[in-house]
Amino acid sequence: MRSWYSLGPRGSSVPLPTRLQEGGTSKIPAFLASSRGEDRSHGVALEDLTARWLALLFIVYGLIAIGFLAINMPPFQNPDEFAHFFRAAQIADGGLVARRFSTADAEGLPQVTAGGWVDPALVTAMEPSRILPFHRDIRATRTIWAPSIGWSEKRVMAGFPNTAVYPPFFYIPSAIGVLYGHLTHSTIVQTLVVSRMLTGAAAVALSAMAIACAGSAGIWMFAILTFPMSLSLIASSSQDALLLACSALAGALWICLLRSRTERNGKVLAAFALVLGLIAMARPPYVALAILPVGLINLPWRARLGAAASVMALATAWSGIAATTALTNTGAFLGADPQAQLARLWGEPLLVLSVAWETAKQYYNAYSEGFVGILGWLDTKLPQAYYNVAYGMIGVAAIAASRPTGERTGIQSRLAIAVGLLLSAAGVFAIQYLTWTEPGHPVVEGVQGRYFLPLALAGTGLLPALGWASPSRVRNILVVSVALFPIATLAIVMRTVTLRYYLQ
Repeated sequence: MRSWYSLGPRGSSVPLPTRLQEGGTSKIPAFLASSRGEDRSHGVALEDLTARWLALLFIVYGLIAIGFLAINMPPFQNPDEFAHFFRAAQIADGGLVARRFSTADAEGLPQVTAGGWVDPALVTAMEPSRILPFHRDIRATRTIWAPSIGWSEKRVMAGFPNTAVYPPFFYIPSAIGVLYGHLTHSTIVQTLVVSRMLTGAAAVALSAMAIACAGSAGIWMFAILTFPMSLSLIASSSQDALLLACSALAGALWICLLRSRTERNGKVLAAFALVLGLIAMARPPYVALAILPVGLINLPWRARLGAAASVMALATAWSGIAATTALTNTGAFLGADPQAQLARLWGEPLLVLSVAWETAKQYYNAYSEGFVGILGWLDTKLPQAYYNVAYGMIGVAAIAASRPTGERTGIQSRLAIAVGLLLSAAGVFAIQYLTWTEPGHPVVEGVQGRYFLPLALAGTGLLPALGWASPSRVRNILVVSVALFPIATLAIVMRTVTLRYYLQ
């Protein structure tokens, strides 16, 4: 809906009042200026102000969560955190690219894994914490915190094949924490806490920036980023912390580009393409998000296609490097065989439908709970009542965010986001089916609800694109409800962590 814009020379957008003045009309209808231009400008300004307040509130919630979780979550008890911290330590030593090497498995049989040179003290400090995951009767003791184990100058080859393929960019804050630990002669666990805090602070800063720039959709980002799953990932040494923040930033930049009609669009588009490229490099199935720039209908086709191509080029370049140096069959111990799985699908293409149905039927609850939050190594659930209320809050945030920001978007914009999200989600299932699922198994194994958090953030622009405008008073109530909900979230998370890891 272009009610207060009209096309100027060569397709440029010029405010209607300016064009009327250029044509010699000295006065425009009063109702057009007030009801179309000023009211909408006032509404957008109010939405932007609300988004900035939400950003400030998120900083408060985020720092509280980081302070508690970084210090009180036992060592290496976030999903795959020991492998992520190994990768950060490798990067701190200058190992930007991991490598494959031969070793022996637990039974002494030869196998190929991937990783790099790390301090053997790190392996020693991590070992006591292995007894905690999936053993809810065991508590975090002083031995598990291992306060006496510090860094050394020795290096050994260690395998961490699931994180060895990840690019170094999202590990930079954690790697800085490792360097700090070396310089200050801190223990391994103290260094882990510092790395968690640095990673969390960086993620909170980027996320707050995204919320502030997202206009009416900022409330949706706020809701997703304050869920327990998001907060626990942000307060870890995992690359997922900055992956979430950059996904939120991508969603905000998309909205900014759709709203903006200035000469700065080229720079913002370049930033948008770079952020999407980093996301796709960190998790290859998300490369389908490269289609998002195509939906920016107020930009020339050449610019949109160039941005999409840049995203795919970045993802392809890193995937090529990883495939050459560090890619292994990480699911081999589960019986996964990508070649055999592909051959089976080639012979029975309709098998995809039955596998998709059985997977959704069996794991829907696990995905929905994992999206909201399962703590630790995904072995510590929150009270069931919390999940029910949290999903109600998702609906509330969606309604509050479904308000036109600037001007309503067309079907092309909505379609671009929807296709990008669906293909990315399908890619997550496809890669897990190939690399983590035994051939012949009726469902896809290894998919977790947390994998869809970045998609929910990157696709934020779909909500205001719908153009469902609720009355301002109703929307204010909805926004306040979502803004206050993290108070309950933080209280429940603190209670759950304390009961699970410290109290008998």
